[in-house]
Amino acid sequence: MIQMQKKLSSLEDGLEEFKTECKVKNLSNDTIGYYEENFGYFTDFLNDTFKILDIKKDINNQTIKNYIVYMKDKGLKERLRGIRSILYYFMDNDYIDNFKIQLLKQDETIPEVYTDEEIQKLLKKPNTKKCTFAEYRTWAVESFFVATGVRSKTLRYIGIKDLDFENELICLTTMKGRKMVFIPMSKSLKKILIEYLRIRGGEPNDYLFCNLEGKQLTKYALGDIISKYNKKRGVDKTGVHLFRHYFAKKYIQNGGNALKLQKLLAHSTLEQTQHYVNLYGQDLQKDYDQSNPLDQLNMCNDRIKMRIA
Repeated sequence: MIQMQKKLSSLEDGLEEFKTECKVKNLSNDTIGYYEENFGYFTDFLNDTFKILDIKKDINNQTIKNYIVYMKDKGLKERLRGIRSILYYFMDNDYIDNFKIQLLKQDETIPEVYTDEEIQKLLKKPNTKKCTFAEYRTWAVESFFVATGVRSKTLRYIGIKDLDFENELICLTTMKGRKMVFIPMSKSLKKILIEYLRIRGGEPNDYLFCNLEGKQLTKYALGDIISKYNKKRGVDKTGVHLFRHYFAKKYIQNGGNALKLQKLLAHSTLEQTQHYVNLYGQDLQKDYDQSNPLDQLNMCNDRIKMRIA
């Protein structure tokens, strides 16, 4: 039996096919958007490299290597993880020849976090008799981030009905991996949320943190209100995800264990959580002088009795 060779008419058509496949697999819009954004960088590279692109022949292992150099020259990450799934889909459908795409080994970096001093500035409660609702809401949002370490998307989808004040629990329904998770509600956060809801009002099915029209905060709106609030308080850092890093750091430094932190952060594997443990699990500076062998021997405290000359 003669099998006809498949041919892809354009990269755009291939991307649309891949997106349809993602929707069939019930992947989130955020995930599909991530693939689309990363593939955009790759197609920009291809357009700059080839006058006439032969999809079947020109996309190969050497092309990926050239793409890595291209992105580095532009001061950007290579974004291989984002395009690899799409290209493997092309390979499975015989649109391009098979080859292996090896992800680059990344240097381990210490994530930027807010300092204790910055957090104290951000969490100083505004005067409810003088501040706007927007300022008060953002203070409550940042308090929630510090108390829970949840992701930005998770916070935006929390509804009023997801708060269980009686059992001091918060139900997180929109998690990475689409898991439902219950996390503790600290007593400090409980007090903040009770007051916040008294001011905010709303029905059980409403979103907990809303915009001024009572609707759900978008990803970009949340980042914008955090940025403006932080700068007004004299804090230059404005990253939303930095609150998650701060939560993990303080939890570990205050004696929390990795297994509990994994559940609180809703990490799918302990390996993800272990990264924080490796970074913050031991405060090497604490009690260093008392434990250092040289200081224990008091060698540095002995008076010098040699002749000067």
